[in-house]
Amino acid sequence: LGLGGVEFRARRANLAEAAFRQACGIAPQNSKAHCMLGMALTLQLRFDESKLELERALELSPGDDEAKPTLFLDYLCLSQYEKALDIYPACFSVGIIVLLSVSALGVTVLLRKSFKLGEVGAPGIVFSIAWLLLYPEIQVTGIFLAGLARPSSEMWNFAAGAIFGAAPVLVALSFAFRRQPWGGPFTMPSSLPWKLVALGAAGLVLVLLINGVYEMGYSVLTGHPLAQARNLLLLKGMMHSNPVLTVALIVLIGPVVEETLFRGLLYGSLEKKLRRWSIPVTAVIFGAYHLDPAYFVPITVIGFLLGWARWKSGSIWLPAILHTTINGLSTCLFWQDLVGGF
Repeated sequence: LGLGGVEFRARRANLAEAAFRQACGIAPQNSKAHCMLGMALTLQLRFDESKLELERALELSPGDDEAKPTLFLDYLCLSQYEKALDIYPACFSVGIIVLLSVSALGVTVLLRKSFKLGEVGAPGIVFSIAWLLLYPEIQVTGIFLAGLARPSSEMWNFAAGAIFGAAPVLVALSFAFRRQPWGGPFTMPSSLPWKLVALGAAGLVLVLLINGVYEMGYSVLTGHPLAQARNLLLLKGMMHSNPVLTVALIVLIGPVVEETLFRGLLYGSLEKKLRRWSIPVTAVIFGAYHLDPAYFVPITVIGFLLGWARWKSGSIWLPAILHTTINGLSTCLFWQDLVGGF
């Protein structure tokens, strides 16, 4: 348990899992071991397996509340809402009301403001941050609503949530942002200078090399390989559920939405005040936004490249192309692993 706890606190969930499984084998009646194993599995987005371990922990120690929050999360992700309601009835009911209310109000207010022509030369910082915060919130709402319709298809629900979250951003991009006085960067250019595209491709190679060095350095310093990013763990399950839709979301829709939010709205709101410093600021926020501490540096490095592309081209579309290429390469590199069950 001690070794597993060290690995768990370091967010090396796969190594923590191995240690906790060993602890469960040595002491199968130890509720703490089952609880920690379930939490390690949840970090790897293996909700079905985690649920079984956490239920076993509660069975062995009914008065232990440590397993309940993670089990509650597992039930939500698995769309088993009745079981989640049994654990925290008030939290579940209030959470649903808040979630739906915030999504409905947020989309209404932000779309209305997006379509209303402004007079300033840049999108407002509060307006931009509101879109950044609303996007994942709408995704969670979409997952919940999809779970009500298909409670046994959790990976389909994640895909549905991604579509639900992307929809208002894509509507605003297509019909609102480019009509604003500051909407130039959102308009798709008829062409991009080939030299700039070539520089972007060279920058992409450099970024991949830097991130490769980071992964090797991490392994040397910690003695452990860098665990797979959480989005790749989720991608595996989604690929088995619907590979075509998943590729469309990861390679096309996701990059366009994120570039609209980060290199379009956020960068545009900071550009006049910070000038080129908008590149590192948006890159750091981009890295933190993905909520994966082990991959903060690689994602931030990618954010630097995308910010540079936005600065040089004056458009979100070159960074969108580079972002699409990065996600496409990642999907190809992990293809055999992702679809190994086919």
